[in-house]
Amino acid sequence: MQKLHRVLLGAILLLCSVVCRPNAYAQTFFETNFTYKGINYTGLLIYYDDNDMIMRVKYTRGEKGYTVSEFTLKGETFTLDDGTEGYFMDGEPGKRVYPDVASGFEPFNFIIMYDDAGERDKVYWIDDANWARSDANDYLKEVGYWKEVDPTKSFTPQYVFNFFDKQEELYNVFLSMNPSNHLAEGEPATGGGNNTAQPNLPTDDKWSVIVSKGTGVSDEIIHNDHEWPRAWIEEKSAQGYRITKATYGAQNYVIVMAKGSGMDRQVTKESANWPEEWVAEQRRKGLQISEIVHGNGKWNVVMSSGTGYTEQEFVSAVHFPLREISKYKVKGYFITSVTYGGDSWGVVMSAGPDFPSQIWKVDGEFPQSFIESKWGQGYAVTDLMYGDDEWVVVMSKGTPYTQEFMAETAFPRDYLEGQWDLGFRITDFVYSGDGGMYSGSLQTTTTPANYSNDPTLHLIMVANTRVSDIGASCTNDKDKVVREVANIGEALGIPVVEHLVIEEDYGKTGLLDAINGLRPGPNDIILFVYTGHGFRWENQESEYPMIDLTYSQYQQVDENTSMSLEELGQRLARKGARLSIVIGDCCNSSIGRTSRSGAASLASRPNERSRLDRLRTLFMETEGHILAAAAQPDETACGNAQTGGYFINSFFGALHKETSYLYEEEPSWEAIMERAVESAAYKTDNLSGCTPQHGIFKVSR
Repeated sequence: MQKLHRVLLGAILLLCSVVCRPNAYAQTFFETNFTYKGINYTGLLIYYDDNDMIMRVKYTRGEKGYTVSEFTLKGETFTLDDGTEGYFMDGEPGKRVYPDVASGFEPFNFIIMYDDAGERDKVYWIDDANWARSDANDYLKEVGYWKEVDPTKSFTPQYVFNFFDKQEELYNVFLSMNPSNHLAEGEPATGGGNNTAQPNLPTDDKWSVIVSKGTGVSDEIIHNDHEWPRAWIEEKSAQGYRITKATYGAQNYVIVMAKGSGMDRQVTKESANWPEEWVAEQRRKGLQISEIVHGNGKWNVVMSSGTGYTEQEFVSAVHFPLREISKYKVKGYFITSVTYGGDSWGVVMSAGPDFPSQIWKVDGEFPQSFIESKWGQGYAVTDLMYGDDEWVVVMSKGTPYTQEFMAETAFPRDYLEGQWDLGFRITDFVYSGDGGMYSGSLQTTTTPANYSNDPTLHLIMVANTRVSDIGASCTNDKDKVVREVANIGEALGIPVVEHLVIEEDYGKTGLLDAINGLRPGPNDIILFVYTGHGFRWENQESEYPMIDLTYSQYQQVDENTSMSLEELGQRLARKGARLSIVIGDCCNSSIGRTSRSGAASLASRPNERSRLDRLRTLFMETEGHILAAAAQPDETACGNAQTGGYFINSFFGALHKETSYLYEEEPSWEAIMERAVESAAYKTDNLSGCTPQHGIFKVSR
């Protein structure tokens, strides 16, 4: 396949490179459809990065019947001479995989054109043979459709089976991405930690759960029982747990308890009628209602100290009591608990929450679009309930929550375990089905990663954000690295200490202060990242670059305003941390200037499907020291004004890949660095204004 060098769509293409958008975890999926020589093709594109894509196409070959073929692609961003941007996917010769395996499948190529706002405008396809023609433009055809596929919803067994045989490893890998596939009827409950397996789990596909980061709670446990589990609640309360959520569905109570909620004393009451006198008595003792649930014909009321509520009112009605809610809303009360049962709604209104704003919606369908739109306006879900064929969602501003939801799925045990590992905790648990048979109980427990002598992850981020030519790019690098490292620390359950050498602190003095002030423990991790200008002395022996610690062209570059990246690696290795990683995304030539130009990439949103066990192996179970530079001697380092340096992007892309569900080999830093070097080299091939960069690294133990 030729590189793009011809007239396309009436303009000369100027090749540039492409990097993944920030937070593009693991693979992203797209589906497309087109017709070639009378045969209709439907393709599933598995995108990981620009030089690692796979497409499976399904089609029918007349009497030969249903067929699936596979080919790989590599991507490049281009800019037309009128400024229009596009993305070219170069197909490589592939193979037929079903009903038999045969080589020689001729691939297809795709071209995505973007509008002025950077949104996808049109997508074209062309077969390999016609792309080689001098008049290839005449053979470009628009695809029938091109859409992103959400694996958490679309990857049903029927969908995945269209492209992958059940015996293939990826068949089960892709099914694992959809939580509704995890708990089929009769499947035993399994899990790590303190999970207790029970045979009869609720399987009705009408459970919805909202999970949040920023709740402040730590350990979280769930208990299912078709009776209010008073004895279990008392046992866990004695261990320091408090009820944070309770719901009823499929003839079961679902009780969520956690540590760290801020609630101290907690009592519960079960009653056929609303226990007004008991509630008043507990209020006189300083407790307020923290949760209500109606099930089995009874009210269950949870009252706690430490809620922050000062006054409360309870309202109940056959229909959701909008008039009563509005009456207390104008008095400064907010909705703090909602339930439905016994053919009536129950709502607790409280004074005390410091919400700048609270809104609610009543809808016959799960209010997904409403929730997502209000998330974008700074609201978070603070209560969710289903009853009388209606959904009620309450959303409030002023919470510290970052949220996700899984709606109308089988009992989402595996989903919850995965979200717990990522630092999320349950905000709401709702059932919207019509009942269902269930016996036995399920207890699921998990805690954040807990290691003996837990390490601290020290990040030293040195970014030349003030320099006039590449400052914006370095700022993007800094933001990306800080965000990535925070995610790693949160996933592993370990603290992150940031040492930022930026803005006014940028310079050799600021750098040395950060290094000299570092006091890592023997189990700690050091990650040093530099982004800025780099160069080589004429008589320099080390193959690793010098980092330029000036921020103005009027400052002189000498020993007082520069430092050897290799010397930095040696200094940090002597600090005694278990693992140190030193990365320099900078030039390694006498030019001393970094080219930063380019455009956005194909990946459109994060898909956080990394395996925590692989991340733990890399950061928690590995010893040694890693030194890496973006360029070999006499090479420049390139990047993108919008998304930062290609080597930093390639490094985190390689890390995401190494921790992906798609990989079963033992994770290693060598594989990550090799992939980062290869990816950055590919991105900078044929990049205008920059020679291809071939990074260097070494790993010592």
